[in-house]
Amino acid sequence: MKRLTEQEKQNILQLYRETNETTTTLASKYNVTESTISRLLKNSLPMQEYEHLIRLKRAAR
Repeated sequence: MKRLTEQEKQNILQLYRETNETTTTLASKYNVTESTISRLLKNSLPMQEYEHLIRLKRAAR
């Protein structure tokens, strides 16, 4: 399985925060699993921000 570079990780965080990208679309774009994206988000974002973004993404569906 592919390992994400630090630059890719930063890009993913920015895209998740600022666009309508989801864990599914980001996983596809970066050729990794959804759990890899979720783990990155959970480990990199403050918990309140992470939960807020998840609520926003779910509401947008």
